Amino acid sequence: MTAVAPPEFAADGPLPGVGRVMLRASAGTGKTFALSALATRLVAEGVVPVEQLLVVTYTRAAAAELRDRVRRRLVDAVRFLADPRRWPGEPDPVLRSLLDVDREVQDRRRHRLARAVVDFDTATITTIHGFCTQVLLTLGSVGGHNPDAVLVQDTKELVTAACADALTAVVLDGTGPGTPTKLRAWVAAVLNNPGVHVVARSGREPDLATAELVERAARSVRDRLVGTGSISYDGLLEAVRDALHESPAAAERLAAQFPVALIDEFQDTDPLQWDIFRTIYTEDGVRHRDRTRLVLVGDPKQAIFAFRGGDIHTYLAAAEGADVLTLSTNWRSDGAVLRAMNALCRDWELGDPRIRYEAVRPAPDHESRRLVGPGGGALPAVDVRCVVDVPAAAGASDAVRWSCIDDLVERVADLLDGGARIPGPAGGPERDVVAQDIAVLVHANSWGPPVQRALARVGIPSVITGGSSVA
Repeated sequence: MTAVAPPEFAADGPLPGVGRVMLRASAGTGKTFALSALATRLVAEGVVPVEQLLVVTYTRAAAAELRDRVRRRLVDAVRFLADPRRWPGEPDPVLRSLLDVDREVQDRRRHRLARAVVDFDTATITTIHGFCTQVLLTLGSVGGHNPDAVLVQDTKELVTAACADALTAVVLDGTGPGTPTKLRAWVAAVLNNPGVHVVARSGREPDLATAELVERAARSVRDRLVGTGSISYDGLLEAVRDALHESPAAAERLAAQFPVALIDEFQDTDPLQWDIFRTIYTEDGVRHRDRTRLVLVGDPKQAIFAFRGGDIHTYLAAAEGADVLTLSTNWRSDGAVLRAMNALCRDWELGDPRIRYEAVRPAPDHESRRLVGPGGGALPAVDVRCVVDVPAAAGASDAVRWSCIDDLVERVADLLDGGARIPGPAGGPERDVVAQDIAVLVHANSWGPPVQRALARVGIPSVITGGSSVA
């Protein structure tokens, strides 16, 4: 069965109405552009002043970039409305939409935008943890939180110490965690996912001793944080959730303070984070809910990545009852790559029948872009290579690994030495593919050095980037 795509979001189309909107955005489809466009139009059209607009994303770098993009958007809109005839080049759809009214309304929009530029430091464009810190400072001691608690960014040392103490306090039999590493991983999972409990098993029977050991170590970490006047990132989120549950009036005040919220990277939202936003914006029976707008922006395909904090059930729960829109133009990838991926992934289900691969189209400038060979012929846009007939003998996995690495090196060398050419920007002249055009994604950190050494043996320079594994 072919899924029906939701309506497409247009930067110059109708603004999201009251309630909840889910904006589905695949990689390269202009998510940051859409967010900054929404913020600009919401301010210009009088929906919300900049100091009452909440924009939340999930890393400090992303928050800084988004803050810069929104501010530049506001400044550009003021300049454009001051004298559209002197605007250099063709205005984009967002700027054109601001003109689609009479002169008096244009002047009001320019006044609102100019005020937003002056007052931009009052805008709340931050991370989820930055927002929660602000909330707790506002609420004070509501919910029993210590407002003077020091935020601890990394609890690894505390977890290690608590696990060491727990392991020395008991004698483990064969049903317990085999290594301190496994125990630390389980404790970290409990701490990073409030409300989650370990259910360990030995054979077919629940291993209650191991589960209790994990819970004991997790409690020890929490006690040490409280004893030192500290709070972890997840403890911060728990404190906000508890405060909002205990004080509906506090949730009502936040809904009135931030009647419009744009939540970026929503596919990485866990149940605790969603509980906070749901309590503020979507529960019934609170006076301000009929005037709030909650826009959730993310890629549902990435909600299956639990290692990043994503939770498919949370995403689906938030999408239930929401107005769904989509960004369907990829502004980054070549048309040949997108057509190949659309054909390869057609109607894929990703973790749930309600989450399917959605085809995207290339931007006009990328419609005909693709790698070409030395004679001008098109090279494959997507080349799927598989290992078959893997022997079951001991050491076979290492042999397969090196076979994959050797094949990878051969393919990279072919691109660099075989005359492959890449189109220039904006339809400019072609140029040779060089080493810095090529990225190799590996399954885990342990694959990086062997791949780098294999490339070096054939004279191909490379650098390893990224500090953590996604495996």
